[in-house]
Amino acid sequence: MQRRIIKDIEESSEIKEFRLEALEKLEETEVPKWKRIKYEVSPKENYKEFNNIQIEGEISHVVKKSDLPELNQGEDSYLEHFNKAYFNSGIVVEDGDRDIHIRYEMDDENNFLQDLNYIMVPEESKVNLIFEYSGEPKYGFRNTVTKVVVGRDAEVNIINLQRLGDRVESFSSIEVEAADRAKVNQYHLELGGGVNGGSSKVYLKGENIQSENYSIYIADGDKKTDLEYSTYHFGRRGESLIEGRGIVKDRATKVFRGNLHFKKGSARSVGKEEETAVLMNKGVKADSIPTLFCKEDDVVGEHAASAGQLNENKLFYLMSRGLTEREAKKMVAVSAFKPILEKLENRSIEEKVLEDIERRI
Repeated sequence: MQRRIIKDIEESSEIKEFRLEALEKLEETEVPKWKRIKYEVSPKENYKEFNNIQIEGEISHVVKKSDLPELNQGEDSYLEHFNKAYFNSGIVVEDGDRDIHIRYEMDDENNFLQDLNYIMVPEESKVNLIFEYSGEPKYGFRNTVTKVVVGRDAEVNIINLQRLGDRVESFSSIEVEAADRAKVNQYHLELGGGVNGGSSKVYLKGENIQSENYSIYIADGDKKTDLEYSTYHFGRRGESLIEGRGIVKDRATKVFRGNLHFKKGSARSVGKEEETAVLMNKGVKADSIPTLFCKEDDVVGEHAASAGQLNENKLFYLMSRGLTEREAKKMVAVSAFKPILEKLENRSIEEKVLEDIERRI
């Protein structure tokens, strides 16, 4: 049945071959079961067209060929195979020095999105990318796979803003490979979705590479959130940061994993990971799992995690100055996110994050 679905899609034989190869791998891969958030992936669709897309800025083309460079650091996950078998959108960027903003708006008709993106940043160039996902369909499934290759002395800045409705299952996987003296900056703003799974893997293959990976999340209602951010140091004198800040409230479940890998040959590299979660009430489940993996002696690795109930003294102080309890909680949420929002240097995106805080807190 699945092969028939692929054969019925009107596209080149090259793409069909690409899809069928991914389908074979998909059939051999176990469906992921996330025990901590008690969730198993079970999409209601395989393939369906998605037509509600806006693109600002020049791209090379939409995804339409399969002979693009792959990153082969490890085996693709079930969701990545699923994406490659049934993708219905995505972009290709092969040129530097450009700003690109892609908006995907989900509704009851456009409720199944699988975007496959390939970004190649040439040497000594810069690319700024914004991926924005919004909409509140009665049911929705979003599964994004993005592959990025950054050349020597190049820079890429990526913002992922996810503001989908509570009835959407939302997943995102990004894999970045960087060469000498490259700069990689990521901002993952995970504010919506009933189920929210995010993964970022950055491979610092050269020397003197800088990687910063920031995450903001809101886990409210009955939301299930599982986020994992990993950086792999291969070359000398690399610098990396993983920083997460979040709000957990109501009956939500959250897992945040930060992984730093220092491979042999990564001497004099420095890596830091930290997460801060504010628990707005009792009854939430919030796990923070910072991990260091080290096969090199001359490196510096730091990790920290904190999760605690909302400070009652701080809340009382704010309310004594005339704020309602809800207004005081929103102020605490804004102050928790502000250090990352200021780094964005994008007022429009910052305002949308503040809108969601206003609505959800």
